[in-house]
Order: sequence, then structure tokens, then C-alpha cells
Amino acid sequence: MRMNFQANETPQLGLFSEDAVSELHLATLELLEETGVEVTNQEALGLLRDGGSRIKGNRVTIPASLVEECLSNSPKRVTLSTRNDNKCLQLENGKFYFGTGSDCPYILDPATGERRESLKEDVEKGALICDFLPNIDFVMSMGLASDVPTAVYDRHQFAAMLTNTIKPIVFTCHDKEGLSDILDMGIAVRGSLEEFRKRPFIVLYTEPITPLVHPDSSLKKLLFAAEKGIPVIYTPAPMAGATAPVTLAGTIVIGNA
Repeated sequence: MRMNFQANETPQLGLFSEDAVSELHLATLELLEETGVEVTNQEALGLLRDGGSRIKGNRVTIPASLVEECLSNSPKRVTLSTRNDNKCLQLENGKFYFGTGSDCPYILDPATGERRESLKEDVEKGALICDFLPNIDFVMSMGLASDVPTAVYDRHQFAAMLTNTIKPIVFTCHDKEGLSDILDMGIAVRGSLEEFRKRPFIVLYTEPITPLVHPDSSLKKLLFAAEKGIPVIYTPAPMAGATAPVTLAGTIVIGNA
């Protein structure tokens, strides 16, 4: 018997076998190659065409070989640091982190218990609380600030988080222009774009539309983020039985594609 031995292991739940995961991947490749996706951004269409995809109007079918090549060339790890570089989050297979959500339009007032619209102050206080909680690894806004101009709400929410936490920030933004302004704030923290790219501490969260639609607004942000070195969570939100098949496997394939 081993004595005085301690191991830190993360429990994992597997819903699919390795063979089943492989089948889901192959089904995704088939969907992309045979059915394709709708792309409404001209720059993205040009890149896909140059890469060997077939374009018919806004419908793009992507060869499985191209998808596999892109996956093999993608980084297997993204490292996020805190603003003071004391801790890093290694985003890679098998690693899990916990944080808050974003953009809730309403909140239960912590003082009165009444339901009301979220304010910028709520975002500030939420970020400050998360900064002190050791079990929270990253911060999102939690609230949709209703007391700032709608056209620039995303800048206000990001600034509210930036000034109240040193933890990595996952943010949303309205458009490419908002993303550019938020990047400027990130560069101001790091001192230069080069230093920001070396030590990113923010992540853009943006979505395509289920099923199989990549709108112009989302792709503009995605392409800008790729150019500037901003890590991105780009994920759809398929609803089983509504915008995706009712089965879990079918929903996963739609989400992957």
C-alpha cells in the first residue's frame, strides 16, 4: 500500500465511445462536403474558394480533406493569462474551467429581491465578486447593461469587467467596430498589439446561426479576431428537435458543422 500519496485527477464523464466519436466526426465531414453551409461574407467566401471549397451563391461545400488539413494546422492549445500573469489557463483537451455567463437582461436586485433590468453597476459588482472567488476561473458580464447607449453597450460592459477583475475575460460584442474598440482596451493593458498577442487575457464569444448559417456579422468579427490574435469561442446553439435533429448525435453533428 502506498502511503502519504496524493493525486489530483479530474473526473470525466464520457457519453460516447471513441468509435462513436469517430462516427460523429465522419458524419460532420460528410455534412460539410455534401450539404454544405451558408456563408454571406464575401471575404470568407473568397478564402473558402481559394482553399478548394465549392461555391454556389452563398452555399459552400467544403471537401473533407480541407477540413482535416485545417484541423491539423490549428493550435492544440491556447494559453490565457491573467492581467498580472500570475496564473494561466491552458485551453486544451482534457482541461476544464469555470466562469460566469453573459448578457442577462434582468437581475434580481440583491438589496430588494425585485426583478429589474441589469445595469452597468451590476456588471462592475459581479466582476469584482468573481475576482475574489477562487473557484471562478474566468469572468463574463452576467448582465446586459441597460443604462448605457445601446450602440456602445458592449464597450461599457467590457470596461466594467476590465476595471474590476484581473482574471481572463470572455466577452460579447455587437459588431466588428465594437470588437476593434475592445481590442484597443486590451492593447492599452498590455502596451502593444505584439504583447497582447503573446499574452492574451480576453476571449471573444460569438455565434453562427443554427442550422448551418454563418452570417456576415459573425464572420466579420471572426476574421478580425483571427487577424489580430484574439482567441475566439465560435459555437452555435442548436436546439434538439427545433433547429437540429431530436437525437443527441444529430445535434452534435449540426453543431460541429
